[in-house]
Amino acid sequence: MVHEKVDAIYQQNAGVFASIEQIFHSAHGVPVDITRNNTKQRILAEINGEKAKRLLSSKRNILKSFFVYHGLMMFLAFGAIFGSRRKEISSDVLFDCWSRNSMEFYEEIIANLKTDSILFFFNDSNKNYSSCRTTPNQMYQSCRRIKLFSKTASVEVLRFHYSKYFDYWKLSKKTSLNILDLIVRMIYEVGTHLSMGDAINTLMLVSAHDNGYTPYRYYFYKKCGIDSIMLLQNGGRVDLDASYNSYIYADYYMAWSKDRLDNFTEMHCRKKFTPGSIRLSRRLDKYTKNVKGEYDIIFIEQLFTSTEVHGAPNHTAYIAGLINLIKLKQNHNKIRVAYACRPGRNNSRASIIIQDINNKLKNSDVIMLELDPLEIYGIILRTSIVVAFNSSVRCEALMLSKTVLTCNYTGYANDYVVNNSCDNNVINSEQYDEFERKILGALNKHRENSGIDLYKNNNCIENTGYNASTEIAGIINLHLGL
Repeated sequence: MVHEKVDAIYQQNAGVFASIEQIFHSAHGVPVDITRNNTKQRILAEINGEKAKRLLSSKRNILKSFFVYHGLMMFLAFGAIFGSRRKEISSDVLFDCWSRNSMEFYEEIIANLKTDSILFFFNDSNKNYSSCRTTPNQMYQSCRRIKLFSKTASVEVLRFHYSKYFDYWKLSKKTSLNILDLIVRMIYEVGTHLSMGDAINTLMLVSAHDNGYTPYRYYFYKKCGIDSIMLLQNGGRVDLDASYNSYIYADYYMAWSKDRLDNFTEMHCRKKFTPGSIRLSRRLDKYTKNVKGEYDIIFIEQLFTSTEVHGAPNHTAYIAGLINLIKLKQNHNKIRVAYACRPGRNNSRASIIIQDINNKLKNSDVIMLELDPLEIYGIILRTSIVVAFNSSVRCEALMLSKTVLTCNYTGYANDYVVNNSCDNNVINSEQYDEFERKILGALNKHRENSGIDLYKNNNCIENTGYNASTEIAGIINLHLGL
C-alpha cells in the first residue's frame, strides 16, 4: 500500500521531520500533527507522480539552494514593504469561488440560508490572489502574475525565517531527502494561506474545492479568523490513493455517501454528513427515473493531457477504448451509441487531444453530444449503459441505478468504482473481443430486466424528499444558530 510507503519514509527520517514540526510550531503555532500530515500529503503526491519528485530527490546543491532560499526571502521583504494592507471584512458565510463553475454548487444552498450576511471568496492560490465580494456576478478571473503576499503575512513569515538558511541546510544534510526544498515550499505555503485569509472574519467558509485544501490551508485560514470550514465533495474522488483523498482537515465534510467517507485516509473532521451529490440532486426534480430510453450506450469523454498518478488511465489507452466503441457500432449498427463530450471542451488547452478524438469519431455512426455540465444527468437517465475510464460521472450514474462499465486498460488497482464492481463490469483488456463481450452481456441483461450484479455496495440515492443543497443549508443554518 502506498500509505505504508509514506509512513516508512517518514519513520526513516523521523528525527529530521520532528525538528521541522517544532520549527513551524515555534514560528507559527502550527500543531505538530498538522505539519506532519501536510508533509505526508506531499510525500504521497510525489510517490504517486502527482507532483514532481523534489523532496524525494537526493539532488542537493548548496549554491542553488542558497539563491532559491534568499530569493524567497527577498520576495517576502518586498511584500513587507509594498504588500497591501487588507481591510477587515466580516460575514456569517463565505463561499469559496475558486473556478468559473463554482456557483453551480452554491446557488441552491444560498437560496435556503436564513442569513443575508454572505460574501464570495474569489481566489487563486497559485497566484496568491484573493478578494471578497458581495456578489458573484463578476466572472471568476485569475490574475496574470503572482502577487506579493499581504504586508501582514510577509512580516510574520520573514521575521522568523530570514536568517535561518544555514540551520535548515544543516538539517537537510542529516538525510538523503531534499529537506531544504521542503522547508522553502512550506514557508511559501504559509505565506500564501496567511495572505489569502488575511483580515477575513467569517463564521463559516463553504468550499466545494475539497481537493484543494491541505492541512496547512485549513490551519492558517482558521488562524486568520475563519471560525469553521465546511468542505463539499465535488467529484467522485475515485482514486483511492490520491493525495487529495488523504489527510483531509475540515470542521464539516459533506460526502456523497457513507461508503466514500470510509475510503478517505486519515480524515480529521468533527462532523461528517452524507447529503449526496449537489449537481445530481439539482437535476432529480427535473427528470424522472422512468424516462423512455434514448440510447443503449453513453461513452463519457475524458481528456488525458498527462497521467497524474502512476498507472492511471492515459490518452493512448483512452483512444484504444474509443476505437473499440466505434468498432462495436460498426458491427452492431442497431445499438444506439452516443459520445458525451466534456463540457467546455472547446475552451480547453488540450486542443491536440480533442482533434485526435474528433478525427476518430468524424466518419463513425457514433452520435456526438455537446452538453452543459448538468445536462449529462438527463442523458444518463435516458440510456441503458454508461461506459467510461475513471470519470466521476460513473459514481453519479450508479446513484441513478444505471449499469456502469469501466475501461481499466492500464490495470489501475486503486479506482473506487473498479474496486466495488463485479468482474463483468470492468473491461481489463484493450482487445476488442472483451469490450464487445462485456458490453453486449450487460445490454442483454438490461433488456431481459433480470438485473446484473452492478455494484457490491448499494450506492443509490434514496428518495428522501430532500436534496443535497437543502440538507447542507440546514446544517449551515444550525451552525449559525438560525
